[in-house]
Amino acid sequence: MFVYHGDYNNSSPTGKKHIKDADIINTNNTFTKLINDLGNGFYTFIDDDRDVDDKRLFQKASDNAVSFAKSYRSDRDKKVRLYKYKIGDSGYLILDFNDPRVQNVFIRNKIKFQEIINTQYQQIVSANSNNTHGFRKNLDGLLIEYLIKKSILPNADVIQKDTYTAFRKNTLSNFPNGREFVIRHPDKVILSQENVRVC
Repeated sequence: MFVYHGDYNNSSPTGKKHIKDADIINTNNTFTKLINDLGNGFYTFIDDDRDVDDKRLFQKASDNAVSFAKSYRSDRDKKVRLYKYKIGDSGYLILDFNDPRVQNVFIRNKIKFQEIINTQYQQIVSANSNNTHGFRKNLDGLLIEYLIKKSILPNADVIQKDTYTAFRKNTLSNFPNGREFVIRHPDKVILSQENVRVC
């Protein structure tokens, strides 16, 4: 299987993207900025499963990775480098938020711990009022990390979910347009890395 990540063309002199667990997991659970929507990790896109008619629901994961990088990197005039990672088929734990049972655990605890998450969010905003994530006010990542810390959710190697990414800024949808694959423990998941192309 393969996952894709888009980044600046000059992310490293060799064209390689070096990822370590230490860069991804905040072990002391103190956050100076708002966590990404699906928690801490290295964000990639993966192709969705084929439907019964042998067609995919979403555009290609590689296209989503490039579109994301072009839409959300601060210097949009720079070229984007597309990275392709080969991942193992097994041997690591996936927390799949497409599974209704996992979604229900999250939703029930969102109500239960809402006050704690709101307090964490206010502390982050107070500490860093210029944080662009703060304006979005998506607190799901904070809750995911809190539930993992409390062992309500497992400390998975990967988090997977079909999501909507606004490739055209300031758009919203209740329906997904891609499958995100957030790698929390790269050493357990990634087998190899390839620099595919510059866009």
